[in-house]
Amino acid sequence: MHETTRQMFDLTGSVALCTGGSSGIGRRMAWALSQGGADVVLVGRDEEGLADAPHRSIPLVVARPPL
Repeated sequence: MHETTRQMFDLTGSVALCTGGSSGIGRRMAWALSQGGADVVLVGRDEEGLADAPHRSIPLVVARPPL
């Protein structure tokens, strides 16, 4: 990525809440946000898909809501 582009989209220190993060566009957006430096929180209905996110190079802030 070009340095000017990196500076324009620097999300370091931000927290991104990404809904639909267990697959598809939501997962890809989570990856892109993490590449920009954001701490990513994923929300989704597919628990297995969410659990797989770290294996796809998406560093996460992990929080599980009480059931």
